[in-house]
Amino acid sequence: MVLTGLLGVRPSAGDTLRIRPLVPAGWDHFALQNVSYHGRELSVVYDRDGGHYRLGVRGLCVWVDGHLVASGRPLSGTTVDMRRAPVRRPKELANRAFNHKGEGFPQASASSSGEGTGPEAAVDGRVWFDRTPVNRWVSAPDWARTVEFTVTAAEAVTVDRARIHYYDEGPESPVRVPVGQRLQYADRDRWREVRVRPGSDRSPAANTATELLFAPVTAQRFRLVMTAGRGCRVALSDLELLGPRGGRAS
Repeated sequence: MVLTGLLGVRPSAGDTLRIRPLVPAGWDHFALQNVSYHGRELSVVYDRDGGHYRLGVRGLCVWVDGHLVASGRPLSGTTVDMRRAPVRRPKELANRAFNHKGEGFPQASASSSGEGTGPEAAVDGRVWFDRTPVNRWVSAPDWARTVEFTVTAAEAVTVDRARIHYYDEGPESPVRVPVGQRLQYADRDRWREVRVRPGSDRSPAANTATELLFAPVTAQRFRLVMTAGRGCRVALSDLELLGPRGGRAS
């Protein structure tokens, strides 16, 4: 009776909500906060001259999900729209590097591979950071500072982000996350740098996803160039090259 009567929150099955307080005309203020209504969070505040709650507003005011939707209304009431904005479906992404069998395309190759590992393990879609069983590619123990990992698709594909899962065995092991990374794509006979956008991870991260975002790039070959720490090797649990589903070039 207090909520629906005295403070005037009149529930209905529709997309609008009526606020019709029955408080005495002499009241200068009241507040109703964080009420769950139709899956939304509702707050109703009345502050006659704005001097009591000091919210920068006066009169009858309504917030929905933290957003001010009505202000300065008389104590006699107001009506607010409670409709939700249409939910946008997330963009469906396809991993253009994925090859769970290691046969055909996409083909993975590397500038070197350690014994018992191969580049195909880093495009099979399995992201494991456990020491055993071994399901990763590790560079050879030749201590090369620059290590390359290349993915070649059957045809040109469009990619606008990369998700890189570096494997790191910890400070007691020479297998460590690289100290630098660059993603490149083949433009005819030249390799060009992918220019990452704000929001990308700034540096390689150990045993988690490192995400790079960039404007859409259409190419058949992509190359991850990693800079290994001095006296270290690098390892990939998985590399994902992601683009819109159906985003193959015609």
